[in-house]
Formats: sequence, structure tokens, C-alpha cells
Amino acid sequence: MDASILQKIQSVLNTLILEEALLIKSAEDASIDVSFSAPDTKFKDTLGNNPVINCYLVNVEENTTMNKSGSPTLTPKLQKDQSFHVIQIAPKFIDMHYVISFWSKDIKGASEIEHLLMGYIISGLGKFERIPVNILKKHDIEVGSSQVEFTLFGNATGKGLSDHIWQSMGSIHKPSIALTVTVPVSIDKDRNAPVITEISRIFGNVERIN
Repeated sequence: MDASILQKIQSVLNTLILEEALLIKSAEDASIDVSFSAPDTKFKDTLGNNPVINCYLVNVEENTTMNKSGSPTLTPKLQKDQSFHVIQIAPKFIDMHYVISFWSKDIKGASEIEHLLMGYIISGLGKFERIPVNILKKHDIEVGSSQVEFTLFGNATGKGLSDHIWQSMGSIHKPSIALTVTVPVSIDKDRNAPVITEISRIFGNVERIN
């Protein structure tokens, strides 16, 4: 899995939330928005009529347990009739900690809508221990021997961060769900395209970064 996997995970989560949790199969049918922006006062002030599920990445850290189990391996390859060994570098496993919160501007039914969305997220995403292979492939994530693990309510670090996020964002405290996604990131530079190429692929115009 290449270095762009962290960016691709955002698209994967968007699919999981809309299609697997909320059962919205078409963008045209979506009357609920998914945001990955910081849930600060600016975010709150720009809320529209649609309810919003905010999935904010609050921290990234090394998964030392999984990294200890990974080690370089030797793979025999044949070149010009001579057998030799090539070292394959094990990926670096990274924990991506998200805080999922729920927002509605409906004057009368905001709490009911937010509670309903929370229930759907718990029911729809709680069944996964790993992100399904078909969804990874849909977002051009190379599927190898390493899986992408998925843990709802399963990480104390993520939960501890969520307890402090609202004050630092200058926003009101919201009930939230901690989510941890554990991804293998390639540390072999030969497998990665130049970053400008990747930005151009995503946005279609590299001038956006200027």
C-alpha cells in the first residue's frame, strides 16, 4: 500500500458512512452531509439545512504492537539466469484516530436527528473489524497481505483526545464516537509517485497548493 493511503482513507470513510451505515446508495439521494473539517466555531457557523456527520482526524500515531510483528523479508527473484534476493521492507502501521460527531440546525428536532444518526453509525460501522476488500479496491487501495483494521470505541487515546477537543475548538461539547483506523503505509520510496503528481491527480490542478 502506497503513501497516498492516508488520503484515500478519507474517501473510504465517506463511503462507509453513507453506504454501509446510513444505507444511502446514491449521491442524488443524500440529504445528509459528511465533513472531515475541524468542528470548530467556523464549521458550526457554516452549517446548512442538511444534518452533518463530522469525522475529524484528531491524531496519528505509530501502532508499535503491529510494527514489532513486521520485519523485512527476503524474496528470491530470477534475473539473467541468476537467482538473487531482494529485501522487501515491511510497511509502517499507523493508527488514525477520528472523532465522529453529529450536527443538525433543525430547531425542533435537532437532538432526535443527531441521536438517530449516532445510532445508525454505531449499528452500521460497529460490525466491521476490518474495512471490506471490495471498498478498498473501489478507492484504488492496493490489497495485499496487510489488512486495514477498523475499531469503533476501541482506543483509549482517541477517546481521551475527544474529551479535550471541544474546548480547544471553541465549540460546544458534543456527544461523539471514537474511531481508530489502522493502516499499513509503505516506507519504500520507489513505490510512491511525486507528491505534486498525486495532488494533480486528486484536484486536477496543482495551482491549488500555491
